This record gives sequence, C-alpha cells and structure tokens, in this order.
Amino acid sequence: MTKLFEIISRPKVFIGFFILSTIISYCFPYAEAVVGGALLDLSMNGESALTRLNEMSQTQKNKHIWATLVLDIAYPLTLSGFMAGITLHYRNRLPQSLHKIMLAPALIALIMDLCENAVQVLALSGHAGLLSLKTILTPLKFSMFALAALIAIFLLFSALITWMRARKKQH
Repeated sequence: MTKLFEIISRPKVFIGFFILSTIISYCFPYAEAVVGGALLDLSMNGESALTRLNEMSQTQKNKHIWATLVLDIAYPLTLSGFMAGITLHYRNRLPQSLHKIMLAPALIALIMDLCENAVQVLALSGHAGLLSLKTILTPLKFSMFALAALIAIFLLFSALITWMRARKKQH
C-alpha cells in the first residue's frame, strides 16, 4: 500500500486524476440521457431509489448497469485518487499523528461509493430490496467526499500561503 500511496502523491498523478474525474463528470449527463432519466446515484435514500427503479424499463435498467460499471466505478477512483494524492503530497504540513486520519475520508468515500454501486447494480438486476442500504451508504459517501475535499482545499491553501511567503522573502 505504501508504494501505491507514493505513486498517488506525485503531482503529475493526482493532477491526472483531477483531469480524468473532470472528464468523467461531464459524461454523467449523457448517461442520464441514455438511461432516460436520473441515475440512482442521485437518490439519497432507498425509498427514492426504489421509486426511480420502478419507473425504468428493463432496457433502461440494462443501460444504467453499464453506466454504473463504466462511469461510476472510474469516477470515485479518480476523484478519491485526486483528493488522497493531495493529502499524501502535503501531509508533512500536518502533525504526524494526523496523517492517516486525514487520508481516511477519501478512502472511506471510495469504499462507500463502490459499495453503493454494487447495491445499485444488484438492484437493477432484480434485487431491489438492497436499495434500503442507500439510506446509509449515499449520505456517508457524500459526507466523506465533502470532508476529503475540505482537507484537500485546506492543504492546497496552506501550500499556497507557504509559497507566497517564500516568494515575498525572495524579493
């Protein structure tokens, strides 16, 4: 895992993750058009997801499965990779005791998103009862992504301030 973290922390890698996550995010409206409406990811709980699921034809469900397997697996991998990469790259701005804690939200968000995707694919394949898990998974996923984003913004802002102070001292 250490080697993976070393790779992710390289600026070229986490900037690449940012670019890829941005490109993928622009694909979601097209996926919604192909599916014929909102994706299950936008449902914050099992009840609303079940309502949306019941509105879909089998063809729409099959298209949704492919959208989930292609886009919504790549998206959390790249977005979490971006935020984890920033956290790992700038972790020395934090006390040693906080390094792992500050990385946790990006990793938890990734795990929750992938679990949510599995639940959705299974629901779209005929196991609709599993959608009740979205009531826990989806809010937790969004909360962890938000927290990971705040950590990344804080670390980037801290790096910017340090850079500006160093430039000021040079002049």
